[in-house]
Amino acid sequence: MATTTSRESWLGNVLAQAPALEGTGPLARLRQQADQILRHAALPSPRDEAWRFTSLAPLTAHEYSRVQAPGQVEHSEVARYLWPEAEGCRLTFVDGHYAAHLSSREPGASLTVRAFSELDGEEWAAMLGRVAPTDGDVMAALAARHCRDGALVRIPADWCEERPIHLLFISTGLPIPSLIAPRVLVVAESGCRATLVQAYVALQETVQAVHAVTEVLVERNARLHHLRVQSESRLATHLETWAARLAPSAHYTLKHITLGGRLSRLDVTIDGQGNEIDAHLDGLALLSGDQVADVHSRLIHAFPHGRSRQTQRMILDERSHAIFAGMIKVLPGAVQTDSAQSSRGLLLSPHARLDTKPELAIEADDVKCAHGAAIGQLDADQLFYLRARGISETESRALLTYAFASEVLEGVAIPTLRTQLQAVMLGRTTAPRPRLTP
Repeated sequence: MATTTSRESWLGNVLAQAPALEGTGPLARLRQQADQILRHAALPSPRDEAWRFTSLAPLTAHEYSRVQAPGQVEHSEVARYLWPEAEGCRLTFVDGHYAAHLSSREPGASLTVRAFSELDGEEWAAMLGRVAPTDGDVMAALAARHCRDGALVRIPADWCEERPIHLLFISTGLPIPSLIAPRVLVVAESGCRATLVQAYVALQETVQAVHAVTEVLVERNARLHHLRVQSESRLATHLETWAARLAPSAHYTLKHITLGGRLSRLDVTIDGQGNEIDAHLDGLALLSGDQVADVHSRLIHAFPHGRSRQTQRMILDERSHAIFAGMIKVLPGAVQTDSAQSSRGLLLSPHARLDTKPELAIEADDVKCAHGAAIGQLDADQLFYLRARGISETESRALLTYAFASEVLEGVAIPTLRTQLQAVMLGRTTAPRPRLTP
């Protein structure tokens, strides 16, 4: 495994050693556009305000190979990730390649859940890159340049099923550092009601880089509940651009949960492009070791009578580090906007660190906007109360930590997934606590 010594040389090596993928169609055009952008771009550094607290050293410490052939995965190896609630509505990718044998779709359904590689024609071409353009975003351009395949989810106007749609991205743990670039395009048509889950999982603890892009179009009166779970290798770098555009009276909820990754960054933009939009953005990060998780969000209100709520919870143990920067932007004319943001961090170790930066940018009158941030430790009185009733210190800490995260976890509507997340939470918080030296 070769290593690089500078941020600048890393990007040059990527362009030189991994030529842009060839082909035709909208995905190929996006790759070519991204390739041209990157030849005149530079990786962000701590000198850039948006990357002030986040170093890309875990990424640039390695040179990566594009995955030519995915690892072999049997159904039994990933059965725990194939939730029964989503049977008939599941699309699976292995190391960035579509895996038909791990997917499950009902023939003839009006719902479209297909890999880009399965699509004929260019009926989706006009939508790709429309919500998350590659220009001006180096990470989105990197993701576009290396994207081999992706998922198109088109939810028809008559879709009102409670069954969730499941997109599963599996990393097998290839023997050399690998680069994977999944892409998702979601169109929720007018009046539909749907739940969509994107899960990123790893079967081995190996070095890899995941550069992902998710684009979401929510049309008039549609209601989309979107859940993202990232539990990849603790040696991986996961950098994702997430952009959603909401039409008038659209309702959109994004719940994102970060458990894995040496470095994980999620850049979210929710753009309200109509009256009476309703957006909810809830996040949870559970970190330990030397993990770093960064969430940058923008909630944009451009029209009157919009409503948005954001809740961010971060639980940090050992030497982990979390960053949260949330912006609520109210443009001129977006009167009677009602928006609120809450960021809270729980430090389980004196060596953990949280940097938080809530912001308001209000350019309209007659609005109601608020934000708040708090960082603390487990309450000593609550711990004493539980200990006095015969509960061990480890169990007491686990219960209080779970209660801190419950606001986000209890909103997970898929029973199997919710049970798995609860087990991860309790398992992490009851594990033996190593002694750390300064």
